[in-house]
Amino acid sequence: KADKSAIRGKLWLPVQRSFGPVWCQQVGLEWMEADPHLGGQPGLTMLLDGSVRLAGLTLQLIELGVHLPAKTPTQFETYGLDLRGIDVSFTGGSAQIEAGLWKQAPSSYMGQAILRASSFTLAAAGGYSSVQTDRENFTSLFILGVVNQAFGGPPFFFVTGVAAGFGYNSSVKLPAVDDVANCPMLKLIEGGPTDASQQFRQLSKQVVPQAGAYWLAAGVKFTSFELLHSVALLVLGLGREFEINVLGLSTLRQPEGKAIVYAQLAILASLKPSDGVLKVEARLTPNSWILDPGCRLTGGFAFYTWFAGPHAGDFVVCQI
Repeated sequence: KADKSAIRGKLWLPVQRSFGPVWCQQVGLEWMEADPHLGGQPGLTMLLDGSVRLAGLTLQLIELGVHLPAKTPTQFETYGLDLRGIDVSFTGGSAQIEAGLWKQAPSSYMGQAILRASSFTLAAAGGYSSVQTDRENFTSLFILGVVNQAFGGPPFFFVTGVAAGFGYNSSVKLPAVDDVANCPMLKLIEGGPTDASQQFRQLSKQVVPQAGAYWLAAGVKFTSFELLHSVALLVLGLGREFEINVLGLSTLRQPEGKAIVYAQLAILASLKPSDGVLKVEARLTPNSWILDPGCRLTGGFAFYTWFAGPHAGDFVVCQI
């Protein structure tokens, strides 16, 4: 971390000492040019990485900074306060809570929270941005929550998790069918261990601020006969344009121990009335193989139909 910080102009001094419940990891200095979010003056910023532990609660501060302006160092009202990120964790009985908030840009934050109990897991991720340009000034917000629990159902559709989300002044960029397996929104519904910083970088690329755009999302995770594991996400685009999008990923691994076949099918469907076209695509991901990971499975199909415009009534089906 010290090497990467030095590239960004930060100078860190390791401390690694505890003072009662307070743990000081390191302190640092950074010279910053004029920043409207820190008083608008160039100056020196004093940084601190540390944490506080009380019983089962841990609060970690990432790059807590106090900005000292170079021109008015004696005027305390011109000082600036900044925080790059905060992590909170709590363990009590059978419940465990983990939450974090990280700054992605001067006016952009991404957050995540996970509640683990004996019978279910609740996870949520979201973002907030304040966009200020010469032409527009607006606030963008989105959140996506997931509950992982065995809700039940028939053998062909046994629900193991549900999701819901919304976006205000934001839009969702759809991946290509080849990249559905790497979709961060689907990965959040799937669950499992993730790198928070990498997940946020991916989410910030897929969910972007856009004035006047809104969206609603609903997702489900289910199994079919305990053989096929699937996750699907419905995204309704509202605001400037109305569109319906469905992303899905189904995985087959047999047998469960030492598998001899692993097949993963990505599905992408999109309906956009303004374009007058319905698109449905499905393709086996590069993760698919049989007998040996070096023996790849490939294949897929695409179906397009036009119901408006010069090609109304036309359709095409293609097998890959």
